Amino acid sequence: MSIAISQLTMFRWETSRDIASVTACGFDSIGLWRPKVLDHGVAETRAALSDKGLIASSLQWAGGFTGSDGRSFRSSVDDALSCVDMACEVGAPVLLVHCGCRAGHTIGHAHRLLRKAVDEIAPRASECGIRLAIKPMHPAASRGWTFLTQLDDCATFIEQAGHASLGLSLDLWHFAYDEDLPTIIPRIAAMMALVQVADATELPSAEHKRLPPGLGNLPLQFLLSLLQSAGYVGPIELECIGDAVEAIGYEETLRICREWSYSLNRIIDQPAASA
Repeated sequence: MSIAISQLTMFRWETSRDIASVTACGFDSIGLWRPKVLDHGVAETRAALSDKGLIASSLQWAGGFTGSDGRSFRSSVDDALSCVDMACEVGAPVLLVHCGCRAGHTIGHAHRLLRKAVDEIAPRASECGIRLAIKPMHPAASRGWTFLTQLDDCATFIEQAGHASLGLSLDLWHFAYDEDLPTIIPRIAAMMALVQVADATELPSAEHKRLPPGLGNLPLQFLLSLLQSAGYVGPIELECIGDAVEAIGYEETLRICREWSYSLNRIIDQPAASA
């Protein structure tokens, strides 16, 4: 499992500092955030990653197909197509997708809008070798982002859409508290394109208090070991956001993430070593 740091963890830094600091901490991959990439320049970001020997784990995000962010359906689809091209240019194998909230639609119509968008975007993604990773969210934290709030529902949509380039992003901050998650993992492992990680001391909420791993009480190492056992071999992306991260500081947050990643690799490697 490759462990990456999302640029959102260093929210106030610029891309050049993100890349230098993530590399200095010993990580070999980084999750890219579109506003920072655009500020730095797409070609410049690709060159900076190459210069440091760093790879992109993902690019986020495209979506809003239900009009929840004020854009038309056509505008959001065109934007997503341009995002696929951007992901290809910076070398990100995964494009994160937030489908948009209901925005006054029935659930059935929201699903139809998402399916129509995916049917247009997925072929371009396939041509570029990009996985589209639809991200469901906990209901208490989904407002403005997505109408998909159950892993089973998202998995069913992906299965019915039938596009090889379409996958799932599992964010453990949103779903680690779900007692049914261990039983769902075998179903979703094969369709997963990305795992996102943050810790917590309370249930998800609209404040998105995403702690560095190890500072909360989520069973992150246990769940990641289950994912590996179920066959997941994609990237793990650490995305820590909120007042606690700002108080700790980005340098210390990166150090905590690095130490946790070392301990995770030791735990996950044990079964293979003993075999």
